[in-house]
Amino acid sequence: MKTKTFFQIGKTNYPKGFSLIEIMVVIVIIAILTSLAAVSYRSYIVKARRTAAQEELMQYQQKMEEYFSLNHRYDAKGNCAVFPNGSEASDFYTYSCTMQSGYRLAATAKGSQATDDKECEVMYLYRNGTRGSIPHEGTSEIGNACW
Repeated sequence: MKTKTFFQIGKTNYPKGFSLIEIMVVIVIIAILTSLAAVSYRSYIVKARRTAAQEELMQYQQKMEEYFSLNHRYDAKGNCAVFPNGSEASDFYTYSCTMQSGYRLAATAKGSQATDDKECEVMYLYRNGTRGSIPHEGTSEIGNACW
């Protein structure tokens, strides 16, 4: 007569492996987590590009002030003395400078940045340090939320 050992007691004859339902539940969970990660990643990229554009505006402000300290004026024959040249941020923003009792530097989103970052479509920086943003039509009011 065979006696059952501790490991054999309660042993059932279930088939080994996973059922189709269990596999589908795991796939759905992975899909949900992936979609959440993709949205979060996209948001991170948009904010990183915005920060790079803000950094560019501040660097141009420093160059304008340096030009002023050397030449005692902000403009070069009616135009901004220092104009942005190519940078990583310039792939997603167009920079402009206008002379308005000093200067006004602006970064306007373009391409995918403009569609993904409608709240901060145009960011600006004035000579006196005032900064702000102008959102796309139909979004929130003008303000300083982007900085």
